[in-house]
Amino acid sequence: MLIYALMADKIPSWLIEELESICRRFLWVGGDNEIKDKCMVNWSLICSPKEYGGLGVLDFKLADFTLHLR
Repeated sequence: MLIYALMADKIPSWLIEELESICRRFLWVGGDNEIKDKCMVNWSLICSPKEYGGLGVLDFKLADFTLHLR
């Protein structure tokens, strides 16, 4: 569903940052709201494909850019 929204219209940067923040909180701290000093791995590595050692999490900035190149 998110892919269709990304294709339809340009997503504002504040929304992209908020989505990434939600993903980071979910991965690193679960129910706790504070993620400061708890991130163990660089976010760009987490967003890389599983074949390259990442988790395959969608990078919203890159996805927004590539979907608008079409």
